[in-house]
Amino acid sequence: MCNEQNGDLKLFHSLSQYIPACDEDGFYRSHQCHGSTGQCWCVDRYGNEVAGSRKMGTTECGTKE
Repeated sequence: MCNEQNGDLKLFHSLSQYIPACDEDGFYRSHQCHGSTGQCWCVDRYGNEVAGSRKMGTTECGTKE
C-alpha cells in the first residue's frame, strides 16, 4: 500500500526522490507529482501509472484526488 512505501522512503529521503501521495485509506492518490522534476501523472489506487498521463506540471486524472 501507498502508506507503507511512503514510510520506507521517508526514512531514507533525499530531495530528488519521489515520495508518493497517499489518501486517508492508505491507497495512492490518483494525481502524483515528482517535486524535483516537475512531472505529474495519474495512477490507479495501487500506484500503477496510467499510460500516457505523464507530463510537465499538473494533469487531470478524472478521479478523487
